[in-house]
Amino acid sequence: SFSADGSVVAVASFGRQVQVIDLDSSKRPRAISIERSRVTATAPTPDGKQLVIAAADGTLSLVDLNQPSSRRALANHPFAVWTMKFDQTGRFAAGSWDGTVRLWDTSSWELIQSVKAHQESVCAILLGTQGMLTAGMDGRVFYLPSELPSKSPRGLIRGPNDPVWITTFSPDGEQ
Repeated sequence: SFSADGSVVAVASFGRQVQVIDLDSSKRPRAISIERSRVTATAPTPDGKQLVIAAADGTLSLVDLNQPSSRRALANHPFAVWTMKFDQTGRFAAGSWDGTVRLWDTSSWELIQSVKAHQESVCAILLGTQGMLTAGMDGRVFYLPSELPSKSPRGLIRGPNDPVWITTFSPDGEQ
């Protein structure tokens, strides 16, 4: 996954290590090891200074890339996290195998919301200026407007069929 500014990329397989590459320098890739479980997703912060690493046991760790041994545990999911996204307004979302999406405020890393969005795994999350889209293995895409502090998703866009792996907003985030 790339940071929003394009300066950092994090590469992981289903192992216990993440390779972090600083594209703006000639530094060698840095390896960050995870001890407890296998890596399932990575997401660099928009400024490229930190990295969230998700593990198969539901653990979410915020890693300072200048001091990789400095880690902060975020509120864990009960199951593996498959997808994570940051937006430019200070929100971070993570989607889990159990169909739950959690949303954090990155200024405090306070958990803002937890929503059971899907009957099966969440495959993709997209944060836009007007809300959040989630796509799942259950073949559904949900829209959750930003202004709704709801515990359930609103606005089913697509009914059950085949799994939905990706969603997108227009470049301005409005559609």
